[in-house]
Amino acid sequence: MILWGLVAGWSVRVLCWGMGQARLQRLKQTSRPVVRPVRHWADAIGLRRVPAVRVIPHGAPFLAGILRPVIFIPAALISKQHTPQIIVHELVHLKRGDLLTRPLDRMVADLFWFSPFAWAIRERLDYWREAIVDEETADLTGDRIAYARALTQVARHARPALILPVAAFTLKKEGTLKMRLTQLLSETPHRPKRLGLAVVAALALAAPLALAQGSLIRGAAILPADAIAYSHAVLDKAKLTSAFGMRKHPVSGEAKEHKGVDLAEEEGKPVYAPAAATVTRAEMTRGYGNLVEISAGNTVLRFGQLKDIKVSAGQSVSAGTVIGSLGQSGQATGPHLHLEVWRDGAAVDPM
Repeated sequence: MILWGLVAGWSVRVLCWGMGQARLQRLKQTSRPVVRPVRHWADAIGLRRVPAVRVIPHGAPFLAGILRPVIFIPAALISKQHTPQIIVHELVHLKRGDLLTRPLDRMVADLFWFSPFAWAIRERLDYWREAIVDEETADLTGDRIAYARALTQVARHARPALILPVAAFTLKKEGTLKMRLTQLLSETPHRPKRLGLAVVAALALAAPLALAQGSLIRGAAILPADAIAYSHAVLDKAKLTSAFGMRKHPVSGEAKEHKGVDLAEEEGKPVYAPAAATVTRAEMTRGYGNLVEISAGNTVLRFGQLKDIKVSAGQSVSAGTVIGSLGQSGQATGPHLHLEVWRDGAAVDPM
């Protein structure tokens, strides 16, 4: 259910991304070229590539195009006096490489769509990305008051109608405009020294979730190809009375390695084969008492202290086959099942 929930969420996110891209392409197709001075601003910023400027019918100004960047400006703003601030704002985005980093932020948030922390981090990255570009643009144009007016003018006329690669001026969250104006006009602005550290922090917080998802998806692949596949309980219920490892032997009192686990329950309770296997031993022994040993792949399971044996050597059993009943036929202080698991010739902890 968890895995299907993850897949369903990812499918919805992919669908939303596809719809946003389709709407974005339609908006681009309705755009028309316009001549605006860009070269001298690009040279001042240090850009080698000078993006073209196109007019769109509506929406917010934005920058798009990795190989051939283009600045899109809505028709309501192209003839205003604030057009230079819009163009410089987008050029700063281009210089900073936000056309690559912002889609990466969205990809991380979409991957961890179930985590409110991932979305909160993405919102903060969006805000600080715009706040830092605001500050750099105001410094380049030389007038913070004029840029603040441009910011409010654009926010008044433009509304983000779709998910854009890099949003200019406007962010969806309420109160963002006020925060950006306060940040811009503050005499002692506070901004992250390294925005990249925030991205690293986002990925670091996402890493445990990524490992958890990976373990769910890869669960079956973790086991060796020839490992046994368990599909039935050994006992209907039991109490663990002695764990795997060194212990004081309950009969002799000496320190001795316990190569299995002891599971206590009422005598006579059925003991089941946990997987399809072949019975390799079914006999009375000195230490184990009545012993049944089954083999599957590279794994051997030993069931000791049985009251009686229900199978014979060479017999094939399936998961859920009763192989005997719980007892105390060997060295024991009470009824229990002694269970051992051997893999590649070495005893391993059944727990």
